[in-house]
Amino acid sequence: MATSSTSLEDVPSLDIMTELLRRFKCSSKPDKRLILIGPPGSGKGTQSPIIKDEYCLCHLATGDMLRAAVAAKTPLGIKAKETMEKGELVSDDLVVGIIDEAMKKPSCQKGFILDGFPRTVAQAEKLDEMLEKQRTKIDKVLDFAIDDSILEERITGRWIHASSGRTYHTNFALVTGEPLMQRKDDTAEVLKSRLQAFHRQTEPVIDYYKKKGVVAKLHAENPPKEVTVEISRKKSAIAGNDHDEIIVDAAMIKAPQMVTSATAFPTLDGFGKSPVEMASNNTFLVNAPSLDIMTEFKCSSKPHKRIIFIGPPGSGKGTQSLIIKEKYGLCHLATGDILRAVVAAKTPLGIKIKENMEKPLIQRKDDTAEVLKLRLEVFHRQTEPVIEYYKKKGVVAKIPAENPPNEVTAEVLKVLLS
Repeated sequence: MATSSTSLEDVPSLDIMTELLRRFKCSSKPDKRLILIGPPGSGKGTQSPIIKDEYCLCHLATGDMLRAAVAAKTPLGIKAKETMEKGELVSDDLVVGIIDEAMKKPSCQKGFILDGFPRTVAQAEKLDEMLEKQRTKIDKVLDFAIDDSILEERITGRWIHASSGRTYHTNFALVTGEPLMQRKDDTAEVLKSRLQAFHRQTEPVIDYYKKKGVVAKLHAENPPKEVTVEISRKKSAIAGNDHDEIIVDAAMIKAPQMVTSATAFPTLDGFGKSPVEMASNNTFLVNAPSLDIMTEFKCSSKPHKRIIFIGPPGSGKGTQSLIIKEKYGLCHLATGDILRAVVAAKTPLGIKIKENMEKPLIQRKDDTAEVLKLRLEVFHRQTEPVIEYYKKKGVVAKIPAENPPNEVTAEVLKVLLS
């Protein structure tokens, strides 16, 4: 089964199926590495989720990446934390290194959107150097061009849904039932300072990439839906394939319906939706290796089983339980493992168990004739009646456990399939 630190076994089957279908649809998308450049309030935050989900890209925001690297205590994250704790700015080399790390996640397999970086030509050059070492490059830079005079109204009327990052405006969208907040820097005074920095430092980045012939200019002063349509019309900016037809449906860009063998499942919930509609909110699942997801997915078609293994020590329960667990996608509940887990988690029961376990006990010496004799006596006296208990319920299957393991496995499978 999955070997990730967070187990795929605990992810709902519907989420796994949805993620598999999303990856299947994403497999036909072109690999793209995009940069979104524009002043504050130009609409990058509105358009980036649409582009990200429709083209199966990952969204690399430098602030989020820095926090994630620090939290994960990666070597670069440790360096970044030391720098920030000194009150210093994180170096361009360090930020580019963290971008390099983030690009290797499965969610970035089809490419990425960079938002908020590069802000200077020096940063752009360092980014290009790193990409060149990986034998790749920036495919397109989307220039969100807009006049400064329009931005003040946009910025001062902007409200944010904190948990999702969605942005709303008093002139364009009214939302009820959701707590919204306004950023402290969304004021006319702060905007003026930020625009000065943008024109001085970041506009030259657009000229830098214009020389490379990869800039696509957008009319960012238009309403969001029209900007989305413009992006879709500039299909060379994203799709990179003159034969790809893109259909614009309201504010959502949808790729044409694919006709594949998967249409054998026409009633499957999720199929026929665009990747933006199918995208998972589970960060762990999105970044899980495809092989692990496919392995876990195989278990979704298995019948539900609840099985008890009973037998004396050495009867082969340990050997067979692992085989049955993997074959039928079951969880293996071993009391010893469960006890250790609740003790480690310091649950109320775990604390009580730990207190009992810490009392002085006589340590047994396993696998000796004397100990085995005692354990068999306990088994016959205490556990064999459990078999009789379940026999009355008609659910006991007797397995000739003296046979070789492979013959026992065949017998177990025969019982389970009957």
